[in-house]
Amino acid sequence: MIQPRAPWSYTEAQSHLQELLERAADGEPQRIVQPDGSVIVVLATRTSQGARLMRSTTVSPATPHVSDE
Repeated sequence: MIQPRAPWSYTEAQSHLQELLERAADGEPQRIVQPDGSVIVVLATRTSQGARLMRSTTVSPATPHVSDE
């Protein structure tokens, strides 16, 4: 069994966006920790054009926010 990847730092996620989307499209939700401590959870899918963002959810201690793209 493959171990899930540790959360991405915000800076690391920006420079590895394609890898992040590919991992999410392979069924492993990706987590990005933002500078304020909130976490973005990324889900993706595969299309004929490659990996595509399906949904991202920002989870913070105070108010969660969901964004469908």
